Amino acid sequence: MCSVFSVGIRTLWLNGNTVTGTIGIAEKPITVADTRYALTQTKYVKGILTGPCTLAYALKIATPAYRNRGELVLDLASALHSEAKFLAASGAYMIQVDEPILSTGAMDIETAKEALKIIFKDIATPSCIHTCGRLNTISSEWTRLPVDVIDFEFSVSPDNLSDISRHDLRNKKIGCGCVKSSDPEVEPVAEIEKRIRSCVEVFGAENILIDPDCGLRMLTPEVALAKLVNMCDAAKNVRAEL
Repeated sequence: MCSVFSVGIRTLWLNGNTVTGTIGIAEKPITVADTRYALTQTKYVKGILTGPCTLAYALKIATPAYRNRGELVLDLASALHSEAKFLAASGAYMIQVDEPILSTGAMDIETAKEALKIIFKDIATPSCIHTCGRLNTISSEWTRLPVDVIDFEFSVSPDNLSDISRHDLRNKKIGCGCVKSSDPEVEPVAEIEKRIRSCVEVFGAENILIDPDCGLRMLTPEVALAKLVNMCDAAKNVRAEL
């Protein structure tokens, strides 16, 4: 199926998952409506963007406009910068870029760094990058990415904790994934507390944020809610101990 999206002065042409034209900047926000609704339910809402590196590897290039994926990434980052500005204006307390591709080593970290600079240019809202998987091969570079918070999965990949703790965090906060997104079993509060305490011991309570390993959309609403309730209870219990 061929589709064409109006994106301001330029146009993004997609034939299925193939890029056949130049990527441009959208005139209207894409994700803001969901964010605004969430803000009617709670004060603190992350604006979430799929990262340009991950998007680039999900697309085929069939245009002379891009000689390689690196060039595609930078134009995608410019488009996401517009969306990030819309999210910041909507009241999102943080804007998170999801880049699961980075842990595979398929994308150069320097390209990811340049893309993040583009996305968050002149945006005061706190910035975050989330990466799934094992981080051992990229941890020293990953912790130097130009964001305020680096977020990783700890429940499924507990060795990430020791990988990251060996490197200078450069005053960044850490998002510690403490419930499994890939497992429908709801972890007991005590088990989540143990994971949170491990993060506190390594980074300090003042430097961590508690969240799931990744998104919960593949789980049923009932399981997702139960995991979040237990996670919040565990965080409250550990906080009371400090």
